[in-house]
Amino acid sequence: MQLKLAFADVTTDIAVDRLKPELALRIDGQPVRLSLADSSDPRRFSFLLDGMPHTGWIYRTASEVFVRTGGETTVFALPGTVEAGAASIEDEVRADMPGLVVSVDCEPGQQVRAGDKLMVIESMKLQSTITAPRDAEIAAVPVAVNASFDRGAVLVAFKSQSEEGQ
Repeated sequence: MQLKLAFADVTTDIAVDRLKPELALRIDGQPVRLSLADSSDPRRFSFLLDGMPHTGWIYRTASEVFVRTGGETTVFALPGTVEAGAASIEDEVRADMPGLVVSVDCEPGQQVRAGDKLMVIESMKLQSTITAPRDAEIAAVPVAVNASFDRGAVLVAFKSQSEEGQ
C-alpha cells in the first residue's frame, strides 16, 4: 500500500510493506518497524520504533486530535471542521491543551536561551516541561503556580525580536 502524508507543507511517501506481526513501513525509502504495546488506558499508547520504546497520549475533541509524544504535542484538525490555529507564535508560548501550572521557573526581564526550562504544566494528569523556543528576554508570565488555563492561553511572552534589538 502506498500513501502520501502531507503535514506542515511537507509531503512524505509512506509504503506499507507488512501489517502483522508488526507494522513494516518505508518512509521516504527508509525502513521503519513499528509495534504497538497494550495499554489499559485508551488515551495512552506505547510503541517500539526500530526497537526503541516511545510513549505518548492521544486526546480527541469534536474538531481536533491532539497527539503527544517525545515532549511535543501535534494538533490535527479533523476533516470537515475548522482548522486548528497554531499552538504558539514567535513571541509567545501558548498552551496546546487546557491544564494547570505546576511550577514557574522564569520571570519578566530574565534572559533565557533556547531549550531553557520555563515552567511545568499538567494536562490530562501528565506533566510537561515548557522550554524556551528561542533565545529571548521574558516580557511577561501571565500565569502563576496552581493557576488553571485554557487551550491557547499565553503561558509566557517574550520581548519581540525587534524590541530586543533596540
